[in-house]
Amino acid sequence: MESRSYETTKKLSAFIVETDYERISQEVIERAKICFLDWIGSAYSGTSSFTDRLMHHWIKERGGMRISTLIGSKYLVPPEQAALYNGMISAVMEIDDVHEEASIHAGIGVIPAALAAAEYARSSGRELIASIVIGYDISVRVARAAGLPHHHFWHPTGTCNTFGAAAAAGRLLHLDEERLTMALGLSGTQAAGLWESINV
Repeated sequence: MESRSYETTKKLSAFIVETDYERISQEVIERAKICFLDWIGSAYSGTSSFTDRLMHHWIKERGGMRISTLIGSKYLVPPEQAALYNGMISAVMEIDDVHEEASIHAGIGVIPAALAAAEYARSSGRELIASIVIGYDISVRVARAAGLPHHHFWHPTGTCNTFGAAAAAGRLLHLDEERLTMALGLSGTQAAGLWESINV
């Protein structure tokens, strides 16, 4: 018998696969574009910071495929390094967006992962925007489900955004429901070691 957590994860995976640009309302699309522009501003504000200099040095030492963009730079890096860098610099000034009810800063987790995956997969702008909508939705759902007790011990931006980032990237990489379920389960193991992820 499958656990309730596994069933819930499968429902989230189905939602990710079934949601495409055409099914998203124009109001939500416009809001996602605003969130994306807001995130770019947050990321640019973190350039030339100590974090920026430190990360640039660390990334250049590693080398690898030149695929994904570092915000504020012409330097291309492997997607996972771009997602890490862009997420870090967009949080430097702490002016990124916040979902008050869920107490989560979804943009700094979801958008860097989506942007890096979109460049890797050569996705369209519509696919990128749809993935951002999906990623935000999943991050907020997980954070709200975790509830206030979770927030007393963990920062939802760190623990719950792993799910939204996986959802956004997985959608852009065209993962099927089974692989998305696995990706969300793996996200749980990376989210500060949540025990519940064992049942996913």
